[in-house]
Amino acid sequence: MSTKEKRELQSLHADIRRLAALAFPTIDHRTREVMATDYFFDAMGDSESALRVRDRQPPNLNAALAIALQMKV
Repeated sequence: MSTKEKRELQSLHADIRRLAALAFPTIDHRTREVMATDYFFDAMGDSESALRVRDRQPPNLNAALAIALQMKV
């Protein structure tokens, strides 16, 4: 994985986390995490990679990022 790809995934993660908090401020944290994780998969841009990460059933957005980074190595 190139440094650029790693930074792009990390930036996507941070953007989704921030936007989910802004868009859903009254939703409980657990529900917001599930929603944000789904948005992360949708925004990854590579449906095959997103499906492989989703298949690992990450419990939250941070875990989804970690799995995506591992799979890109």
